[in-house]
Amino acid sequence: MSSQSGISFGTAIILLSLGIACFTGAGGGERPVCDIGADYSLTVEDYPETIRRHTEVVRKHPDDALAHYHLGLPKE
Repeated sequence: MSSQSGISFGTAIILLSLGIACFTGAGGGERPVCDIGADYSLTVEDYPETIRRHTEVVRKHPDDALAHYHLGLPKE
């Protein structure tokens, strides 16, 4: 196997592995995310920003139960 073929083969294996990891992780034990920025502000305990961002998510996506949960509001 030539050096170029080996590199191509290795690259293909890495890309396939990443694809499989993303596919299997989607339904796995990972925590769901309603919005990356909103959830990040919650993680770093920036509560005014968390409220602002989650309110915007609920305004744009009123059926997003996780955003309602993060705000502590009942879904109307």
